[in-house]
Formats: sequence, C-alpha cells, structure tokens
Amino acid sequence: MTAPPTLPAYRSPGGAQLWVWCEHESRWHYHGAVGPEPGDGDGDRFSHCGCPCSPLWDGYALREAGPLTPEIQRQHRESRGRHACPAPCPIAA
Repeated sequence: MTAPPTLPAYRSPGGAQLWVWCEHESRWHYHGAVGPEPGDGDGDRFSHCGCPCSPLWDGYALREAGPLTPEIQRQHRESRGRHACPAPCPIAA
C-alpha cells in the first residue's frame, strides 16, 4: 500500500477549517481544522473529490502551510482550469 499524497492546506480566516486545492477538479475542498494550533489538522483525510477519476479519490494527507490569504485564493482562481478527467468523465458533462 502506498502512502496517500500530501497536499498543502490553508487555515480559513476564522480558523475552523483547512482548505486544500484539488488540481484535478480545480476547486477547494474543506476539512475541519481539529484544533487552534498550526498543524493540528495535519494527517490523513477522506477525499472530498466528487470524481472517481481523481487521483485523490482514495484520500490524501494534509499538511498545514499557513493561513488562507487573498493572494493564495487569487493564485488558485487564476490557475483554475477545466475538470482534468479524460473523456468520458462521469461528472464533467
């Protein structure tokens, strides 16, 4: 069994959630932050991917990378592309 991929996670402004960018679906997934200290939410998580073609479908690990800033949100918004599935994808239609 291989280890799940580790993704950078960003703490929401209110501190209650960790946001992780899904490159496959070009959208954010949200997870509970577990505790108030940086790194409290690090570790394995169930996938929030809606696409069974996603390489993250079986889950991933989070590693808190810092606060979710407007700059980080802008960078991801600008890099947002189409759903990354090869055709035919069950949810990209």
